[in-house]
Amino acid sequence: MQVASAYDTGLPDESVDVIFSMSLIHHLEIPSLLHEMLRILAKEGRVILKEPIRFSAGYARLRKLLPAREDVEISDYEHPLTRDELAAVCTPFQQEGLRYFRLPFIPLFQRFGPQASLWSADRWLIRHLPWVNRYATSVVVHLQR
Repeated sequence: MQVASAYDTGLPDESVDVIFSMSLIHHLEIPSLLHEMLRILAKEGRVILKEPIRFSAGYARLRKLLPAREDVEISDYEHPLTRDELAAVCTPFQQEGLRYFRLPFIPLFQRFGPQASLWSADRWLIRHLPWVNRYATSVVVHLQR
């Protein structure tokens, strides 16, 4: 096992076939991270990302009014990705897939109803009403070099 900085992995150039990142990029300085990803990723390499997002300015303002219940230490860059930041991450690659998840009502109503029906409603709304994507709180992206 090897432990290293995401900004300087120590891996050889073009030595990685797949980069899988789950809720990491929103903690980091994106240009520096992208530089390292592009350096280590093989010519036909793939990147699969799952990140928190916040595309709605109204939802962002509302979220600030409802702070987290506990004291959580955050990193210097930590915040849900904006639409521009997600685009910056995707720009050097060819986008193979993109899917939005988790509308804000999910955590609000999880305590009151069966979770399966909430997730079904979430999935249906996102698939059939594309304008609600701006309220999604997570995205999964499949990219190829």
